[in-house]
Amino acid sequence: MTTVDSMAPVADRKTSASQGQGGPNKGLKLTDLCGVIYLAGISAIIFLNVQTVMALTKAHPLPMSFIKFALLATFGECLKTRIDTGGWFPKRLLLRACSWGVFGMWISLCFPFMVGGVDELIKVGEWPAQFKVVSLVLWLNYLGGYAFFMMLTHYWADSMIARGPMWPWAVFGNPGSARWCKIVWCAITFFWNPVHIVTFSLPPIWRTLWAAYVSMAFGLILSFAAGRKTSQA
Repeated sequence: MTTVDSMAPVADRKTSASQGQGGPNKGLKLTDLCGVIYLAGISAIIFLNVQTVMALTKAHPLPMSFIKFALLATFGECLKTRIDTGGWFPKRLLLRACSWGVFGMWISLCFPFMVGGVDELIKVGEWPAQFKVVSLVLWLNYLGGYAFFMMLTHYWADSMIARGPMWPWAVFGNPGSARWCKIVWCAITFFWNPVHIVTFSLPPIWRTLWAAYVSMAFGLILSFAAGRKTSQA
């Protein structure tokens, strides 16, 4: 016989399920407007002072890369948190921003490294000179192993921020590691290939700025690949 008391837990579970599926994520909030203002403000500062930003980038490439990625890639991670939880700020936000800044410096160094490597291969006759941009993308995303290794390093760093120190290989024991590998492989193939074609088609001075904006999607993809448990821990 079904009673009101026996129905209550069922109702509670249904309510919890409906909230978990998207209850807190539905509808716009005042903080969403703040997010738009933040992104618009950063963009306005950059593009209204683009010559200054470019000059600073040329004079101080690593610190500028740190700042750009800390401000923009972290925004992508905050956006992922907003989609997942309804709130904007993941735990240990400042530490995550510093982590993204370090990755920004790494990415900034990687571009001239790849260009110099491919140029040297062409110079010694070990690589065709045609379609150089495609060659750069091929080496960056596949042959050089940079894209996957960098994303794996971010996964490790993100896991340590959430759970504490661990060995790099310990991340493969995470419940979502198989899912992470699938998403990252798809991201490299269908997202990063066209993105890096644009990257290497731009003049070198513009590449880090482009990468900084793309890093918002980069942060969103990697945070999504790591799964909700990591972002909420």
